Amino acid sequence: MHDHEEKPNLISLLIRGIISLAIILFLHAETSVGTMCFSLAAIILIGYPVLSEAIEELFQGHPFNECMLMTIAAAGACCIGEYHEAYFVLLLYAVGEYLQDMAVDRSRHSIEQ
Repeated sequence: MHDHEEKPNLISLLIRGIISLAIILFLHAETSVGTMCFSLAAIILIGYPVLSEAIEELFQGHPFNECMLMTIAAAGACCIGEYHEAYFVLLLYAVGEYLQDMAVDRSRHSIEQ
């Protein structure tokens, strides 16, 4: 995510965030296997860009990066049954990446003028 070649799309982030947040909040009190599956779906939906970059960097020989750290944190939260925590780790990271990219773009634009 830090190569800034593919900037996160606000619309995509909002759609993924709203759908996955609805899933997590709706299922928060449940403890069934179905709930676990839906929670994992929400986590994958919001965290796909982070998870895919972590895997891509791993296969390119760069296993230690922010995306891998977020993936490990989310996996750890899932392992102890805290799916909503895993979700929010990935959601907040995605929002932070979006805001960082926006700030960098504004700074670049300001310097160019």
